[in-house]
Amino acid sequence: MDIEAYRNRRKKSVAELARMLGVKEAAIYNYKYGKSKPSYESIEKMLLDGAFISEIFNDEVQKKVIESLGLVQETAPIKITNDDLSKAMILAAEILKKNKSEENI
Repeated sequence: MDIEAYRNRRKKSVAELARMLGVKEAAIYNYKYGKSKPSYESIEKMLLDGAFISEIFNDEVQKKVIESLGLVQETAPIKITNDDLSKAMILAAEILKKNKSEENI
């Protein structure tokens, strides 16, 4: 997750992003440094605010979401439209759950 790229591109301060997501500023820093991950609700808010999937998901999840939605990866970040948002969230949730269950094996 590259929350810093998203935050800078959208010209949001840490405080503004925290308010938008309904979390404390410390949570934003935890996302930035990989100490925790945002909730699905927070991810959805960022996507609706114009976040690129490359700013939200790691490379593996990003690639699977792009392939599953039938999008073409170009050099520029791909922006998920509102029409694709629910599909992307469901796919990402399934991929993340599968990855987590594989870690527990």
